Amino acid sequence: MLVEENPGATWEYGCMITRLVHEGKPLAGLITPVFSCKVLGHWAYAIAAGGFVFTFVVSDHEATVAEPAFLQLDGTLRVPCKEFTQIPFLMRHAMAIMKTNMGKELPGGKA
Repeated sequence: MLVEENPGATWEYGCMITRLVHEGKPLAGLITPVFSCKVLGHWAYAIAAGGFVFTFVVSDHEATVAEPAFLQLDGTLRVPCKEFTQIPFLMRHAMAIMKTNMGKELPGGKA
């Protein structure tokens, strides 16, 4: 698709963007590694950075259920706002960090 300069259909390799908040405040300082996950029955890769979660759907079958969340042909993009504690992969990541750092000195203070 890149070589052919073909953007494809709206659902092909779509990216969903979600704004992250915690207790109503922007959560801009969080950066995660890339995680694989299933979104509405489709394989996806997600990363949190800059106060947003970017979720790229990479299934080879039509992701029409998720299509309204992708960039539309008219240029519109819905960006919902979500509490980070309601996003399972972010909570797993946070819990892993807490478990790893239990009892260890962290920059700027103790765990």
